[in-house]
Amino acid sequence: AVVSTQSTGGACNRMRKACGGVTWERKHKGADKFTLRKGNAFKKSPSGEKSWKKLPPPKGRRGGPRKQRYRGKNGVYLAGYAGGKRHGFKSLKQALDKCNAVKDCGGVTFERKHKGADKFTLRKGKSFKKSPSGEKSWVKA
Repeated sequence: AVVSTQSTGGACNRMRKACGGVTWERKHKGADKFTLRKGNAFKKSPSGEKSWKKLPPPKGRRGGPRKQRYRGKNGVYLAGYAGGKRHGFKSLKQALDKCNAVKDCGGVTFERKHKGADKFTLRKGKSFKKSPSGEKSWVKA
């Protein structure tokens, strides 16, 4: 799957009217916690899910800087931390936005088994490596 810095919003946008937004399923056991949703109405979540509603494109805006694109894959990690130490974020969007600004960041890895809420980490590596712990990673495309 290909994602943009707007989380999985790029995939949602490509689906046009069939996708109304993205939901982060906090309690989902796998690394693929982000799901595309048909509806775009917010509803109270008993399990603490977070959702983003797809907005219409701005009127009259064309061109501008291209967003960095990422390619995601389950069951893999990217080697080494960008900047030499662990930088964790609570959301994929936060991590991808920061990765775009860090020179040696090759992508983001979701550390599924990390105890804290900051499971999305900036990584230096640019090639997927098989993960023994079921991580998921996004590499700059």
